[in-house]
Amino acid sequence: MTDERGRRLRLVLAALAVLVLGSGAVAYVVTGTDAPPEARVAPSAGPSGQAAMSAAELNDMWTRYGDAPGFHWTGGDRTVSVDLPGDQVGWLFSDTFLGSVGADNTRPANQAMVHNSLVVQTRKELTSTLHGGSPTIPLSLMCDDKVGLGCWVGDAVVDGDLLRVVVNHYAKTGPGVLDVQRTSTSLVSLALPHLTVADTKPLPLTRGIAWGQSIVDDGGFTYVYGSERTDDFQFAHLARVPVGKLTGAWEFWDGTSWSPEEARSARLASGVGTSFSVDRIGGQWVLISMESHLPLNSSVVAYTAAALTGPFTDPVELFRVPETNDQRPVIVYDATLHPHLAHKGRLLFSYNVNSLEQADLYTDARLYRPRFVEVPWPPAARDQATLPAPPTTLAARPDEDGRVQLSWAAAGQGAQYRVYQKDLTAGQLQWVRLPREVSEPSMLVDLLKNGHRYEYRVTAATGAGEGRHSDPVQATATVAPPEAPGDFVANAEGSGEIWLEWTAPRRAWRYILEKRDVTAGEGQFTRLDLPRAAQTKRIVGGLTHGHEYEFRVRAVGGGGAGPWTRARAIAFKGLPVPPGNVAATPGPGGTATITWTATPGKVTYKVYQRDVTAGQADFVEPRVTVTGTSAVATGLVPGHDYEFVVTATNRAGESGRSLPGRVTIPG
Repeated sequence: MTDERGRRLRLVLAALAVLVLGSGAVAYVVTGTDAPPEARVAPSAGPSGQAAMSAAELNDMWTRYGDAPGFHWTGGDRTVSVDLPGDQVGWLFSDTFLGSVGADNTRPANQAMVHNSLVVQTRKELTSTLHGGSPTIPLSLMCDDKVGLGCWVGDAVVDGDLLRVVVNHYAKTGPGVLDVQRTSTSLVSLALPHLTVADTKPLPLTRGIAWGQSIVDDGGFTYVYGSERTDDFQFAHLARVPVGKLTGAWEFWDGTSWSPEEARSARLASGVGTSFSVDRIGGQWVLISMESHLPLNSSVVAYTAAALTGPFTDPVELFRVPETNDQRPVIVYDATLHPHLAHKGRLLFSYNVNSLEQADLYTDARLYRPRFVEVPWPPAARDQATLPAPPTTLAARPDEDGRVQLSWAAAGQGAQYRVYQKDLTAGQLQWVRLPREVSEPSMLVDLLKNGHRYEYRVTAATGAGEGRHSDPVQATATVAPPEAPGDFVANAEGSGEIWLEWTAPRRAWRYILEKRDVTAGEGQFTRLDLPRAAQTKRIVGGLTHGHEYEFRVRAVGGGGAGPWTRARAIAFKGLPVPPGNVAATPGPGGTATITWTATPGKVTYKVYQRDVTAGQADFVEPRVTVTGTSAVATGLVPGHDYEFVVTATNRAGESGRSLPGRVTIPG
């Protein structure tokens, strides 16, 4: 990944041939078959009457719809719900698969993907999918797919007879699946009740903030939250306009008052996701997000505040996402509230699941769909008198590898300890709880950044609940860059691809991999995508037969990037050459050791033998164990002559046989 701390976790796939979706173009509404324009289903008018739904009902509803026959939504991300007039809900998605899935939950390799869509829910059933173009050549519902990556949706709000959607435009910045950059922000208006695109207007927003992550109306104003990405975290920001004036002049909260200058927009909370959600629930403002203070975190958390401008409390963990335990490179993101569907006393939210391996989305169509969760809200109050006392004598000692050793006085038998961290150098506003809970009064903290000053505090937890925080301590991390990756090899696969593999050095978080075509005279390296941030192998395709390529790899950690390691290989497509210099040496007990010289490329070997003395005409494959470029044959007859030949196999197939090696087994 390009940056483990807060990058937009979105998988960008190659788009199909597309046509321009002009402003006001009619969107097709699909109800399970290829519906013509005259079959479009319009939302019914009238006051909102949508009934509450449980998380289980919502998960079941989306599974049934995604798996149903016909052409419709089969998966998507972002998952914004809007209460529409009548008993309907509009569900806005960013990248969306359109089509149908197989009975085995596989998705056809040519299934269409568009960059945004809208699914209509009527009462407790999903009834239609809206997109641009036609079922034959589907396009995104909003924005021009030919410009960059089109647009991905933020939040939306009903404004009279329009549904206003804030969208952010993105463009590719590199070969990585996460190499995308926001280029601008627009307001798309969909005309009710048919939800056709009425117009798209650019918003005069210039600062590096992706606005529209959450939108709420309150007290005559429409408040719009945005997400600012830095090298360390993502921060929440807030703007406002009078209700119905989203295309007018915006004001930005500067920490004390409202300013017309976007550059003065203040940070309200740190560690929010690329998308998050804010709403008034039970007399307080609740911000729901994936916890992104820490790399590779998988917790959904809630911040609260008395006012929508903050200050927001430290995040409280609501739910730990199970999908990241998958063996696939699964990612989770975009936690979003759905308060208009929630039962009283429950907090209802969704999160998105994706994989950084593109093939996973086709072998398992249910992977790339939202998950819905509900938890009790507000959290139950605890009797402070029964809670354990805060740990004392907390100390922090950094080591030379960029880790910090924490220790404190034990709080008593049966206590568990929770450690909280704040990166002062990065401007972290809220404390974050480290995922691991410990039973001993110590913890070694890693994944720290060089030169950053951190603050720590600890709590004790028992069956009665979690006690108060200890007094804080601080430590500055000193992290050296990783060493160069070791044992870097590049082997041709015989299928036109080259297999790369290396060993991980100390202090490595992720890797940067690059290539250049030496034969073509390329002087500059180009970056290769690594779907798994910490993987140490990669198969590189799209190469020219007979060309020599140079590859280089470096590790990146808390101390920055380490030195490069290089390797070369010649790409070829075809069978490997037979191994050379086959020799056989007799051993004890009717055995013989066969050796040969290696064949270029990534290959495996097979050994064949024949008993010359017995008049055996054909070579057969004996039971031998091949280790590198040698093997041991057993069960040979004393006094007999044997011949051995060896072949090499790559992804294109098996080579011809080598010249034979001959041996006489001692009698």
